[in-house]
Amino acid sequence: MGLTPPNKEEQLTAIKHKLATASKVQKQLKEKFGYGENMFFDLDLLEYRIHNSRKVIAQDLDVASLYGVNDHTAENSVSYAFRGHNNEEFLPEYQFEGLFGEQLNDLIEENRYKINGQKAYKLGHGFHGSTAEERKKNSRKAGQKAYELGVGVHGRTAEEMSEHGRKGYAKGLGKLTAEERSEHSRRAAEARGDHIWSLDELVSLHEIREESIGEGRYKTKPCWTYVTEKFNEQHGTDFTKTNLNKIYSINKHRLSEA
Repeated sequence: MGLTPPNKEEQLTAIKHKLATASKVQKQLKEKFGYGENMFFDLDLLEYRIHNSRKVIAQDLDVASLYGVNDHTAENSVSYAFRGHNNEEFLPEYQFEGLFGEQLNDLIEENRYKINGQKAYKLGHGFHGSTAEERKKNSRKAGQKAYELGVGVHGRTAEEMSEHGRKGYAKGLGKLTAEERSEHSRRAAEARGDHIWSLDELVSLHEIREESIGEGRYKTKPCWTYVTEKFNEQHGTDFTKTNLNKIYSINKHRLSEA
């Protein structure tokens, strides 16, 4: 994290304030969703984060009023509460684990950008309100500026980026079981408005798949053309062979629940 020399002390104080407030926000969120008592704490918190921006969460928790900070600090504290602070070289005395860790939080942000991007596209706002040439020109300017200042990826070596990714995975998705990752993906898909598969639908897909064995070119393998046509006919859907094959591969472990 780079600090501007003329304002270094002022910036340092502001960052410390955000990190100190972040731990209080964490406590609020744990109380809100029943940490230690609610068996679905992680999933409930995940759903809350996906559906709400930092600004909305800061307002919902009344962070600014409770801790006497401005709105900008309140929003940044919410971000730190989820991401944590694990930089051993910058303010190490303020290190703490985030509720999600950096990698999972980045995945959530990515999903939120997709949701908001779809809305902006429909309304023709922001990025979607400019021409392709204007967007290309702005991207070149931003990239050149980042390179000149040595910020972002331009401020790290390949080894540093690799290590950063490894740590993020270990603290985020690396701690989750396959079933937990699947459930997180399901919640994220639901937030995006994608189709959410019920157990009954998966059982139906499995039964049609078994029924299709021998219906195609290979007598001992499923025929996904047969599966796709029959499944879409029965359920009024419009999935492709690739969709259904992938869906079955990802979710077949859930069939044990049937």
